[in-house]
Amino acid sequence: MLKAANPGQTGPQKLAKILLQLRTTPHAMTGKSPAELLFKRKLKIRLDLIKPGFTTDMRNKQERQMQTQKSLRSFQPGDKVAVRNYRQGLSK
Repeated sequence: MLKAANPGQTGPQKLAKILLQLRTTPHAMTGKSPAELLFKRKLKIRLDLIKPGFTTDMRNKQERQMQTQKSLRSFQPGDKVAVRNYRQGLSK
């Protein structure tokens, strides 16, 4: 987020740029940015002008990753499992 502001900018310019990035970033739960919820439309930022399909491509990539994630494994009493001791010498 702080990389959004250039070193040559003044304090108010840096703050404005950081706030724009924060307000246009979609929330994980709602899938919409705070600005989108407030104005009922998506704000255009430079990235939208440079790469028009970037957000949809990124969203599609994230959905593919979620679909390929391994599901939870279920174990029954008596099943053999491998266990790693991360406590280094502290055993019970």
